[in-house]
Amino acid sequence: ALMALSDILRNGPRTGTYVIASVSDQLPERDFDLSDFTSGNYKLSLLDPETIAWNSEYLSEINVAPDNNLSEQTISRLLTQITNTYQNKPTAIAYDRVTRDISLWAETTTKGLNSPVGLTFGGQVQEIQFNDDVAHGLIGGITGSGKTVLIHDIVCGLAQYHHPEELELYLLDFQGTEFDVYAKKKLPHARVVAVDCDPEVGFEIIRELNQEMDRRNELFNKADVKNIQEYKEKGNKLPRILLVIDEVQYIIQRAPNARIERMLETDLIDLFRRGRSKGIHVLIGTQSPSGVLTSAMVQQLKMRICMMADPSVSNLVLGSTNDGAVGLQKKGEAVYNENFGNQALNKFFRAAFLPRETVSKLVEKLHKKADEAHFVPPKSVYYFTGASTETILKNRIIKDKIHQHELGDTHRTTSIIIPLGNAIGPKEDISLQLRRERYGNAILLGGGGDSGGRTSGTKQLHHLFANSLLAACVQMSVQHSQFFLLDLTSPDSPYADRLRVFRKMPHKFQFAYNSQVASDILKDVREILTERKEQLSAGKPAEETIILAIFGAENFNDLRSGDRYSPSETRKHLEEILKDGPLVGIHTLLAAQTLAKGDILKADEFGARVALQVSENDSRILFDSEDGMTLGEKRGIYRRREWKKAEKFKFYIPLHEDDICAVAQKLTDN
Repeated sequence: ALMALSDILRNGPRTGTYVIASVSDQLPERDFDLSDFTSGNYKLSLLDPETIAWNSEYLSEINVAPDNNLSEQTISRLLTQITNTYQNKPTAIAYDRVTRDISLWAETTTKGLNSPVGLTFGGQVQEIQFNDDVAHGLIGGITGSGKTVLIHDIVCGLAQYHHPEELELYLLDFQGTEFDVYAKKKLPHARVVAVDCDPEVGFEIIRELNQEMDRRNELFNKADVKNIQEYKEKGNKLPRILLVIDEVQYIIQRAPNARIERMLETDLIDLFRRGRSKGIHVLIGTQSPSGVLTSAMVQQLKMRICMMADPSVSNLVLGSTNDGAVGLQKKGEAVYNENFGNQALNKFFRAAFLPRETVSKLVEKLHKKADEAHFVPPKSVYYFTGASTETILKNRIIKDKIHQHELGDTHRTTSIIIPLGNAIGPKEDISLQLRRERYGNAILLGGGGDSGGRTSGTKQLHHLFANSLLAACVQMSVQHSQFFLLDLTSPDSPYADRLRVFRKMPHKFQFAYNSQVASDILKDVREILTERKEQLSAGKPAEETIILAIFGAENFNDLRSGDRYSPSETRKHLEEILKDGPLVGIHTLLAAQTLAKGDILKADEFGARVALQVSENDSRILFDSEDGMTLGEKRGIYRRREWKKAEKFKFYIPLHEDDICAVAQKLTDN
């Protein structure tokens, strides 16, 4: 053994083999000369805990102090880094090795969907297929196993194989923003792209796809066919749909309550069962199905793909007796199974490496091809992010109205549409409408202590109110409108005087900044109301529309004086305006932090009801439910008086004062 070691010491370096050995002078003497092993090598001696000595001509004069002992945690962290670096080193399969033989959009989806995703361990191209038999799939694997890259492989492969008339993609990511490239670069197949999104988005889209199943069922019945393959073989056009849900645990575990969680499970299982024959496929990604997917859900997922995972996750993804993923060692390696995880049918492959920049270029290429082919999507792409990326000025209605002003095309309007924010789901922005009818008033509520912080809540309420005023100004003719703005913001609030910017509007505005002046204005508006009621009785309805806008109603002291049996004169005036005003073109837009404080008002006369996160009491007053209690930051809820169900939305990005001034200038120029 000593001779072998001596040989390695002498000849090893020439072959790239090096030795590090420690020798203790505490060991008993042996029958060999230690100098035979130390000559020609560096020798480091620990003279004392503070000093290392070198036997080097160049280093012997240098005093070297040893590092402090490394902790086990530090060693573990360093070794993990080294392991991850090794596993992620550039030995990945290049994406063009997998897709070089693809002819763009040459494959029909009559019998199913195909996507090349990587190479088998034998070097052959591995494809993943969705059809009426293998309709849905589950992908699992630990963090860093390459799950997201594999999903990109699948999406990009499908988009290259199949024409956008043959395939529609619904892409949901509840934790990250990996899918945003498909919206920003306009993948022609994408119909829904939602990133870093709320569970409500998932609920809405799953509900929409269940409705699409019903629609397709009617089509198939009329065509006397059983499934999409038979329908397309008769010459009918109908795209297959793939819904991709990455990090599915976020939609299920964050359901607001057990009832909604059960509804979600029911809708998903229905989508799995009926979707297979309707051409609607689902691919679910998760780190582990444990506590996320019920056995009833997993039983509907015939395709199983498991990447690097411990035995428990492998068993959950592939099946209780299938631990095929345990031996996977590198990022991108996976087990593919098309028969509910039957271990005898395991196929091993490694996913192609698809960096984000390659995805971006590929999507640009497909978008350009769609333009050249004059492809027009049947409906616009719905792109949802956790926070809004638009101001109200991007809303279609507001843009059109500003454009009409620029063209000089203004006219009297008796209906005002106020966009509130982006819908949580694939639909138009959520808007309220004020019409000349009973209950034609709107209340905006929230911003108190229950809304995630008083200051941030007040800020959001202020922006929502300012947006509403701006929308009204843009839609109303200067000649046929008048505004009464009662700004009762607390003087010590950072938002005091912010609404003065509306003085720059060309419309007729009258302002009040304290309760006394506000009470006088209400008295004046009540007199106008009396005149208009007489005119209406005489068959001469007023042409001019009046907006009574009140911000900070909880600070309007005169509203709270008296009690419900003997209310103040100011309160009587407002209650009469709320009740009879809308029929003669007087609409009230009221914003308050709470209705509970001093019993300011009742909500009965407000047909349009909007709330930020509010208390249980306020939520029940407005919505007869607890829907307004769990909205979270940058979310609102809207319901008309006659609706049974409210709609949630996310607020627009706040406007700066300069934005409002710019709009005011355009209207003034006109």
